[in-house]
Amino acid sequence: MLQSTTEDNTTYYFYGNGLTAQDDGTDYLTYHFNNVGSTMVLTDDKGQKIASYEYSPYGQIISKEKERLVAFLYNGQYGVASDESGLYYMRARYYNVDIRRFLNQDVLTGTLERISSLNRYAYVEGNPLRYLDPFGLERTYVSETNKQHNFISDMSYILSCINITIPNPVTLVISITIGSYDIGLCIYDLSQYDPCSNEAIETWMNIGKDLAGLIPGGGDYITIALYLKEKYDEERNK
Repeated sequence: MLQSTTEDNTTYYFYGNGLTAQDDGTDYLTYHFNNVGSTMVLTDDKGQKIASYEYSPYGQIISKEKERLVAFLYNGQYGVASDESGLYYMRARYYNVDIRRFLNQDVLTGTLERISSLNRYAYVEGNPLRYLDPFGLERTYVSETNKQHNFISDMSYILSCINITIPNPVTLVISITIGSYDIGLCIYDLSQYDPCSNEAIETWMNIGKDLAGLIPGGGDYITIALYLKEKYDEERNK
């Protein structure tokens, strides 16, 4: 569960396999998604339809019925949020649905083996019927997106623990790392690796180094990395 607080009220968001519902204290809304995780219907606590949406392949809302002010629409199941300007927030970047492009370059440069990936502003390499990109980094199939989203959700839960005591002892103030772009990229990379691969172990070490750099006085990055991996494995095995 996550919460969003404004001057007027607090909205709670409930998650299972992605976003499932929200409660602002007045209305409890359940989300119903299509095959790419876009909100098609919202229902109330009695199961009655109170809003519906239809989208173009690139995410433009082409029709809506009884619109409700909710943030998670196109690819909303996977955390893509729309803002007041009409842009979609896809973690690493903002996506402009009107021009079908991201507003800034991808940090991943693409490969010559896949020429379409060299356009660092293009959304899902021009193929939104087949791919998603809720992280603003690269195209993925829906099945891959589910795996990545679940991994990142688990890691976000662990990192959201304000104080984690590591047998050293070292105390991490983890809350400030949520906004760390380098750590975010490392976590994204981890979601794509075999957990026992050399690449995964190296990435855990990189996360440990980044976190150690945020601790006043530093810390043993290997101990930090191994501790976080242990906590992640515990969370996944529950």
